[in-house]
Amino acid sequence: MGTLTQNLADLKAFVHAGVIYAETNGLDKTLQDISQKNTALRKGDSYIYAYNYQGTCVAHGNFPEILLGKNFFQYKDQYGNQIVKMMIDIAKNGGGFAGYYFLHPEETDTQKQGDFKLVYVEPIPGTTIFLACDSWN
Repeated sequence: MGTLTQNLADLKAFVHAGVIYAETNGLDKTLQDISQKNTALRKGDSYIYAYNYQGTCVAHGNFPEILLGKNFFQYKDQYGNQIVKMMIDIAKNGGGFAGYYFLHPEETDTQKQGDFKLVYVEPIPGTTIFLACDSWN
């Protein structure tokens, strides 16, 4: 595992590459490619996902069959932070980093508290959609 500074730089570069991909290849192809999992929009275990500004998941690089089309605007972490709303606010302000708590999908102890995740969010210019990638820390 790299340093926090390197992790932040990697997240930002990865998401920004996704935005460039969208500008080059078009929004529809980008959203489709994100959800197909085996594309340039994956890097090892890292994947990009996309939400619209209403809070609906429009592409997901890991769990498209579960998350696509569902609205998570009101979803809160264990501390009451509205995760997707927070990402929307960041995207509307040009993008940036945030943190939140989330139970790891492989965790079997449902009483366990969520782990901290860093996320980088960047809007796709000319749309009401943002791309994001997060990392367990």
